[in-house]
Amino acid sequence: MREAGINVVAIGFESPIDEELKAMNKHIKSADMIAFTRVFHKFGFLVHGMFIFGYPLKEGTHLRCRQRNA
Repeated sequence: MREAGINVVAIGFESPIDEELKAMNKHIKSADMIAFTRVFHKFGFLVHGMFIFGYPLKEGTHLRCRQRNA
């Protein structure tokens, strides 16, 4: 990709919240997304991440959000 002149990748991460990812039937965890992003950065790519915030969960489900330094 770099040899083809691509410098930026756009990735639809969907959500940084594991509970939401599970509800969306995504088979990835937020920690995997961070690792994936670091690989792109290692090879000099700028990552444009796209997210959905406030994905509706089952009634009575509560989320615990925590801040992480990527």
